[in-house]
Formats: sequence, C-alpha cells, structure tokens
Amino acid sequence: MVTEDVLTGSLAGLAATGRELVLGLVPRGPRSGILRVSRVQDADFEARLTASYERHYPSFVSYARRHGAASAEDVVQQAFEKVWQRRLRPAEIDNIDAYVQTAVRHETWRELARARTDRERYGGDPADVGDRPDGGAADQVLDRVTLRRFLDRLPRREREAVVLRMVWDLSVREAAESMGVSDGAVKRYCADGLHRLSDWLRTA
Repeated sequence: MVTEDVLTGSLAGLAATGRELVLGLVPRGPRSGILRVSRVQDADFEARLTASYERHYPSFVSYARRHGAASAEDVVQQAFEKVWQRRLRPAEIDNIDAYVQTAVRHETWRELARARTDRERYGGDPADVGDRPDGGAADQVLDRVTLRRFLDRLPRREREAVVLRMVWDLSVREAAESMGVSDGAVKRYCADGLHRLSDWLRTA
C-alpha cells in the first residue's frame, strides 16, 4: 500500500541523490538521453541568465536557506557562476529558470554535505543538517529508479508541478512563478500528478 506520506517522502528523497531533474526534459528516446533543443548563442544565453537571476534570486536564496545552507546567498552566487562558466559548451536548455534551479539545488546539497563532513570531523550531530531518507528501508522509501521512471511518464505540466513542489520543496507561489501559471493551476497539476503516480505505483 503506497500511502501519501511514503510517496511524498520518497519524492523529497530524490533531491538528495544529486542527479539531474531538469524541467523540460522528456523521457529517454531510442538514440539519446534527452530531447535535443535549439542551442543558445552566447549573447542570448547571457541575457536569459541575467533575466532569470533578476526574476528568481530571492526565491533561490529562500530555497537554499530553507534547506539549511548557512550562507544561502553565496550558494546561489556559486550556482549562477557555474552556469555562466558552462556557457561555451553545447547548450541544450529550453527552460533557463529550471536549468538554474537545478544548479542551485545541487550547490545547496553540496553545502549541506560539506557541513555534515565538518560536523562528523569536529563533533556535533550530523543529523542536525537535515539528512534525507537513504532508500535503505524498503517499507519507508520507494525505489528511486521506479519513481523516476514514473515521473518521466507524467504529462509535462504535472511533472513540473510535482518536481517543483515535492522534490525541490518550492512554495506554491514560487512554483507558479517558475511555471508561469496561477497558484490554483500549480495545485491542480500537482494533485493530478500525485494521484496518477499513486495509481501507477499501486499496480507496479
């Protein structure tokens, strides 16, 4: 029986894996891992990155701080710098906001990992940093491979809402701003996506 608590806890646990969950990617095709999208020229990329920074910097900092990053502003700055440094590589980005959100999420978890290491080395309780479920208890955490496979099957908008709300732990307002829809639409997409996931997992 897949309860709501187990499903939401397992979705939250995906954030600790450090693997990509970039919005806009599609299920794997026969020839490549992701759908190829138009490449971004340097000037256009800089403009889009700057616009994303101006739009979402406060919510990015809020996300990093909410997950325990002591220097949230530095974490966000590092994320933007790393995205900018990769600008000359082939770009496969159709959603710059989601791409940067993924970078911020990864920097946040790197910061938390460093904090855990310091606590273990110099004393203190590493659990204070906010460890996520590690998937070792099969009755508590769903198989992440299966969960990610079902996430890929969701309609795009439902997948976006579920990932933003349940994996990245954004507020309804933050998710709505990222998706460009109303708060009510985010709630509806997320509820429909979770209901669909529950049905699939129940028969898996």
